[in-house]
Amino acid sequence: MRKPLSEQCDHYIKKCKNILKEKDIKGARQLSAEATAVFASIVPGWYGGLMASITQFYLDDIEMILGKLTIFKSTLSSDNFAAVPHSASSAYRNLAGVADQIMTLDEHVAQVIRWLEKVPSIDETEKAEIINQIKIIQNTAETVHHQQVKWNKMKPLLIWVSTKDVHVASRIIPLIIQAIR
Repeated sequence: MRKPLSEQCDHYIKKCKNILKEKDIKGARQLSAEATAVFASIVPGWYGGLMASITQFYLDDIEMILGKLTIFKSTLSSDNFAAVPHSASSAYRNLAGVADQIMTLDEHVAQVIRWLEKVPSIDETEKAEIINQIKIIQNTAETVHHQQVKWNKMKPLLIWVSTKDVHVASRIIPLIIQAIR
């Protein structure tokens, strides 16, 4: 007999935390495949943000999985998935929200920069440009301005990021959203 969904979530959340604590890349790869087999058909938006099959950064995927499972578990009103309101699926589409729940902006920035440094297809000039834009995001986040003022300062960055590769954009856009909050 299968465990109730809330227990399965707890089990995988614990495994995610252990793998992240140990920085176990091999374990992260295995857990990513295992969790996907269990939750992909249950959790709306499961594949959103999971990019290790392309980037090989499995620990990043485990952070995303941890966030997705945390949100999913919080939506469970009982052990029966049918009891989850349909509107709850929108929570899974907000990848920046997932990042907010599992790391600070500075931690998120550090993760993006680590990723950027490992990507051989991006030349040093473009890496420097991206890092400069990330610093602008951080500086804007640190201001005491209202959300609307921060948003207005970030609009040019959205235009800039739209000229970048999808993998770069998928890392920068959540930073922008997180900085505005």
